[in-house]
Amino acid sequence: MSSIATRLALLAGFEMLAMTTQASAQPRWACMTDDGYGRKLPCSMNYKKANPNWKSSDACHVKGKGGKTTPCTDAQKAAAK
Repeated sequence: MSSIATRLALLAGFEMLAMTTQASAQPRWACMTDDGYGRKLPCSMNYKKANPNWKSSDACHVKGKGGKTTPCTDAQKAAAK
């Protein structure tokens, strides 16, 4: 492999790594509603349309590592406004 091709491959690898870390640094928002029995279910699109500020309400959850969702903190709710 030539030196230029090696450098281009290395540069592409670093770019992919940088893009991955940027995407994972931002919170992944999720809208979850209580079904009445204590279970949290994903919101429907109709709910999101009827409640456009769901990110600043109690329906706001953040997806963490492993797919586990936790309720948004007050700071995250304020940042979503």
